[in-house]
Amino acid sequence: MAAVVGPALRGPGPSREPPIALVLLSRHRATTAAPRPSGPRDGRRAPRTSELLRDAAANRHDAKYFDLYAAALEIDSIDPEPIQDELARSLDEQWEGLVIRSDQRTVEDAKLGLVRRFGAALRERERRGNEAGPPPGAAAAPPPLPYERLLSIGTHEPSHAVRTAIAHQIAAGGDAAFRALRELFPLDTDPVRQYLHQTREARRKLNEDYTAWLEDTESGRPADPGTAQRREQRYARFVREHERRRTEQWRHFALRAWLVPMFLGSVSARYRDEAEERLDLWLRHLTVPSGRNGAPAPSTGPVEPDLPLSLEIAMTQGFKNAANRRRRHPDVYEESRAFLTRHAERMLASSRSWYAQLSLLHALCLWELPDTAGRQDAPAGKDASVEPVRAVARWLAIAGSARRGGGDGGGPRAMLHPFVAEAADLVTLALETGHPEQFLWIDEHGAVNSVGSTPADPERYRKHNLWIAPSSGWTSLHPRAQRLLADVLIMLNLTERDGSPDAIEERLELTDRSDLPPCVTHDRTPLHPERSVGRDDRDEPGSTCLPTCTFRLCPYPPKAARTQKEIEEPFCRQQQALLHSHRRWHLPALTRRTASWVSIPVRELHAFWEVMAHRKRKTPEEDEQVL
Repeated sequence: MAAVVGPALRGPGPSREPPIALVLLSRHRATTAAPRPSGPRDGRRAPRTSELLRDAAANRHDAKYFDLYAAALEIDSIDPEPIQDELARSLDEQWEGLVIRSDQRTVEDAKLGLVRRFGAALRERERRGNEAGPPPGAAAAPPPLPYERLLSIGTHEPSHAVRTAIAHQIAAGGDAAFRALRELFPLDTDPVRQYLHQTREARRKLNEDYTAWLEDTESGRPADPGTAQRREQRYARFVREHERRRTEQWRHFALRAWLVPMFLGSVSARYRDEAEERLDLWLRHLTVPSGRNGAPAPSTGPVEPDLPLSLEIAMTQGFKNAANRRRRHPDVYEESRAFLTRHAERMLASSRSWYAQLSLLHALCLWELPDTAGRQDAPAGKDASVEPVRAVARWLAIAGSARRGGGDGGGPRAMLHPFVAEAADLVTLALETGHPEQFLWIDEHGAVNSVGSTPADPERYRKHNLWIAPSSGWTSLHPRAQRLLADVLIMLNLTERDGSPDAIEERLELTDRSDLPPCVTHDRTPLHPERSVGRDDRDEPGSTCLPTCTFRLCPYPPKAARTQKEIEEPFCRQQQALLHSHRRWHLPALTRRTASWVSIPVRELHAFWEVMAHRKRKTPEEDEQVL
């Protein structure tokens, strides 16, 4: 096998066909119970196919690195003597230092394929282990699967889409993934306190390094040009190391915050109590402390939550992904749905971020829908939704009520954020029609990145395990939902742009209010979406804001920067088309062509989306460099 496979895997190949053929061959041998090919007669063990693929990937610097590793994991998952732990360890150790020379879209697609096949290989190994049972004389509990390696890869991965896929694959592992990770995070350790402690330690280390560097710089000794250059390099080195450490810390805890509600929705009764206790560890840093019988504890004054806004947002994303599973999903437990709904309403009452409230409204809507939603012949029974307007009105009364002093929603009503108000209207339509895929989305970046597929008859009942399938894109959304999605993504890119987690947290606190910046509502000129990396003028947040703006977010992240997600050109063109669309039976003078929170002339908004549509296009100079 090595004599045939080895040359086929050498550069500049292989093409896609050899790894696929090797995976199919492994499945054929598994079904026919064919014996493993014997090694040479000198007694040396013949290398396995998975080892050949791993060794071939180690010398690659293109997207095929991920394809070869994915094939190795897939082939090894059905091996009677798997080396999955070794493959996962080597992949984790190499991930941070990978140098891949290819365009970003190709690399991201290859990473997504590897993550999904990694998760499938873990579940396949678990299934085969459960069918075979423990070997004679072995311990009853099998060794944990290498889910901690997948989590570690997520801490090194800069792509939001890839980290999202990692969270999905870990949560899909159910009991096996929970059992593998629970040992790493004992219940007697508070995750939020641990994150805040690590943040303080990182700042202390940065301050010590800066103080030592400053004392060396101001020592009064004359420095030659070489010494001055080494000092500047030293300064850049410890600042870069601080940012790298802080970023990895934040990604680690953000993944954990995302996984906590998803685990509660996917584990069995064996771990359900522990999963709920772990969720409570996070929520107690946001919600009002509980006294006896679950009643709010008496307080002498307002208690400010210490859960960072970025981790609050990560938790709400986990709630929404857990709610996307329908009752018929094979990994859904009815008791967990009730727990998650109760905790989601508890979190909604104490939520501070407009994005958290929007995500929780989406999650509660999906949990409210019965599995028969969308069917014309659906019988009205106990699973039928309550009156949509009343349900949404109750959720809006709950939203942020703990911050206003009315934990039961009976306190004074605060003005809703424009995005939350629009999302509430769309949630009402989703409950009334039974088609949430037309009014809601699961992930903003995934929705904008995918045009999606729609059935020939969108009103026809479709049977899925998920309310909003991964194949759904922005074309299936209602025009109002498309407008909301566009401006939500603009706000996310303004706040979650390049920078340290501390800078992102400061910008999130600036947007923790019930209105929008003027660059979104009145004049988008300060955004300057035409800017690119390498300009002489500064791109620091707030450098181009209007004098009266207190948000300090402009300009928009420059082109070719590592923004969380660039808005695709087809979606920008759709925003332009919505500005000039006319509804039948409506007079043009009475038809609003922009969102309710936007008071920008149609011509100016059209020009803005024209510039946004050209951001991903390469200039002639860049095309020449590629050629």
